[in-house]
Amino acid sequence: MTKDLTKLKGRFCDKPFRDLIFYSAPNYEMRLCCWVFKEIGDFKSNENILETWNSPFAQEVRKSILEGKFEHCWDHCRHIGNDDLPKIEEITEPYLLDIIENKKTVLDYGPKSIQLNNDLSCNLSCPSCRTEKIMNVSGPDYLINSKITHQVLDMCLLDLEYLFITGSGDPFASKIYRDLLQKIDGSSFPKLKIRLFTNGVMFTEEAWKSLHLIHDNIDMVIVSLDAATEETYQKVRRGGHFLTVIDNLKMLSKLNQNRRFHHFEIAFVVQDTNFREMKKFVELGLEIGNCDIMFQRIWNWGTFSESEFLNKAIYEPTHPNYLEFIEILKDPIFKRPEVNLTNLNEFLNKV
Repeated sequence: MTKDLTKLKGRFCDKPFRDLIFYSAPNYEMRLCCWVFKEIGDFKSNENILETWNSPFAQEVRKSILEGKFEHCWDHCRHIGNDDLPKIEEITEPYLLDIIENKKTVLDYGPKSIQLNNDLSCNLSCPSCRTEKIMNVSGPDYLINSKITHQVLDMCLLDLEYLFITGSGDPFASKIYRDLLQKIDGSSFPKLKIRLFTNGVMFTEEAWKSLHLIHDNIDMVIVSLDAATEETYQKVRRGGHFLTVIDNLKMLSKLNQNRRFHHFEIAFVVQDTNFREMKKFVELGLEIGNCDIMFQRIWNWGTFSESEFLNKAIYEPTHPNYLEFIEILKDPIFKRPEVNLTNLNEFLNKV
């Protein structure tokens, strides 16, 4: 939970009024934000997305935001960490002003942003994420996840402004997500913006061409790399191909330069295995060009024991290499405009 609620009084977060996130088996949870610590419902007990969107706990979260309490939020949230939540008087969007003025917790519209994290299928088996490769192409899990994507297509696209795929695996390795992306006719939904989060191995020029119906809808591409050298990449990206990814990044850089999408970013999850390459990763991003460079803390997705995770969490003051990590952040390269330290920003105050 939030450690310092006082700094959030008078602030506003629109996520519980816009966003819906789907998670994977066994519970198929639906959440309003990854930093809200409880689900608003699950797809197994209620397959109607729009009913769960206004569930009792969804209303409770919204009420907490409107009252300035933020009592259901984790303090690891990047917006809380960056202290960039807007003040209530800075809100200008009419529908949000209506919500604030009338303290609305039940919404008469569907989610404006959906993030699909429900299919774990991926061509890699990164140690920070899983113990083995996962590919869902049949069976009960595949059928439930197919139902979710069909509901997104049938019930949510008219209100939807952003579709984010995926924080759980890879959009090109997943049959479900590939089929969804190739099925949407972007010309029928001109306001829809699609954001892709991928490890980049399968995001080739051929894969880009296969998305021709939504080329004008792709708003953001984030490639998670977590390394600046092939040696480290092989440790943190088990099953990947570093040189292939670099070639694909160069292709994406050119697409971004030609304004085929609005935002291109490479991402680096900081941990004990790779923190010494943080500066080199910025240099790699600058060499690739036309991209932002994002860092964030490693998170325990259940793949580590508590002691194992503490060994990975280089940003913890108890870590034996913590001071070396702080020393690395003293380099002015991390203050470049292309660099976003997200939930590591607080450590700049310690250098």
